[in-house]
Amino acid sequence: MWANDFHPRFTPTKSDDCRVRTKQPHVTRPSLYRLLLCTALLVGLGYARAEELTVLELPKLQTGYHVQVGDESLPIISSSERITAEETFAEEENYTVAAADEFGYCYGCDYWGWTILPEGIIYRSYQAGVNEPRMGLKIAHVADNDDQPGEMFDGTLGGRKGLIRYGNRDPYNPQGFQIDVEAAAMVRLNFEENMDVQATDYRVGVPFTYGWGNKQIKFGYWHLSSHLGDEFMIRNAGNFTRYNYAKDSLVFGYSQYPTENLRVYGEASWAFWSDVAEEWEFQFGFEHAPRCPTGIYGAPFYAANAHLFEENNFGGNVVVQAGWAWRADEGAGLLRIGAHYLNGTSSQRSFWNQHEEQIGIGIWYDH
Repeated sequence: MWANDFHPRFTPTKSDDCRVRTKQPHVTRPSLYRLLLCTALLVGLGYARAEELTVLELPKLQTGYHVQVGDESLPIISSSERITAEETFAEEENYTVAAADEFGYCYGCDYWGWTILPEGIIYRSYQAGVNEPRMGLKIAHVADNDDQPGEMFDGTLGGRKGLIRYGNRDPYNPQGFQIDVEAAAMVRLNFEENMDVQATDYRVGVPFTYGWGNKQIKFGYWHLSSHLGDEFMIRNAGNFTRYNYAKDSLVFGYSQYPTENLRVYGEASWAFWSDVAEEWEFQFGFEHAPRCPTGIYGAPFYAANAHLFEENNFGGNVVVQAGWAWRADEGAGLLRIGAHYLNGTSSQRSFWNQHEEQIGIGIWYDH
């Protein structure tokens, strides 16, 4: 594991990550002793304080200087300190703002290792995908093909979490191989019928994802089943046909960031078992949202998604969303508030053969 000296890995640019970096060395045993000695001298002089940024010259570093925070022997920069450091040293060629965690792993650098429950998702949920696992709530005016408009609450309770990763430790631009778990319950409540449950879709899956550079791929398994609400069935007894819509599918997806904040993607799912649903479905679209921390002011987002189903003769729905978004300083979570529009087949698969138009507003949170 230990080498003979520093080994610079590569030279990332600002577009590679949310932090300004140059070559970040992998610390070896002899170098660690020198770092500890420098830190001890700094502590002895009384300059090492956790809330201050201190510039410390590190021996035999090809990059010259790093920003040292507190009394740690490796560069460690929190989100607020990172912003301060970038503003302070942006014009200085001999200074580097590098980021590493308390274990010495450099964010964004070419150090790969095993991480349990990693921060960040390599292949993120589609922002305008209405059947994606996340936390969200939208209030929409829904008109179906029976010309019976109504106000509906569509809520999603769920999310996606990384279980294990072999790759870097950057939550904003994660690279490597990762296994996730995802689950969500997507419920529709009828505002005009005492908030009765219309229907609920349940989804669970295990995606295997890989990211390199500005590209990501996904291969995995997911299950979806749809269930009508008791109140809806009682209210529509004899007037509505219940469909046992369910499927177990394998999915392959590909996404890419042509620019720092713009993502394009497409995926295909094949059901090896299904009831009512047919075998194939496809999704594709684009989204523009901040990938790096936004601070309190946030930034605009917009997204569009098309979802096609074989049981609808490869018709489906188109969703457009736009509004304001905030990316978390820690953990890379994304909060969005904005307008929502859907036209096409219902987002509730219990009503898979009905056409809907939805116009409303929503709030969504993605890991």
